[in-house]
Amino acid sequence: HDYVSAELAPLANRPLMVFCSHAECYKSFGGGLERAMTYPNIGSLIAPTSWSPHFARHELIHALQAQELGPVRMLRGPEWFREGMAYSVSKPPADDMPPQFRTFRDQYEEWAAGLESAEIWSKASSL
Repeated sequence: HDYVSAELAPLANRPLMVFCSHAECYKSFGGGLERAMTYPNIGSLIAPTSWSPHFARHELIHALQAQELGPVRMLRGPEWFREGMAYSVSKPPADDMPPQFRTFRDQYEEWAAGLESAEIWSKASSL
């Protein structure tokens, strides 16, 4: 929570995070093949194989995106922004980042280069 707030913008609250210890738990909350997910304005769900700080940071970034942009804009905005920001700022280990998201991370980092965090949100609202 503190890391994401310091890197991007303060989270207004501490979103609910459910850490499932078995696959049945994850599926019962709507989880599928992804390793974690966030329901905007509700909370995040972390799969049993994803109990690492970078997963929590990644999902908190999605919560912050919903807070700053609104849940509809966050979900319907460009995937390179939504996932690129989350992968860039959460700092996953290189061996734990799906290859298909590296392009989104790189595109986000190029777009955000030189921007202050407040500028990121104002510019993102027009994407």
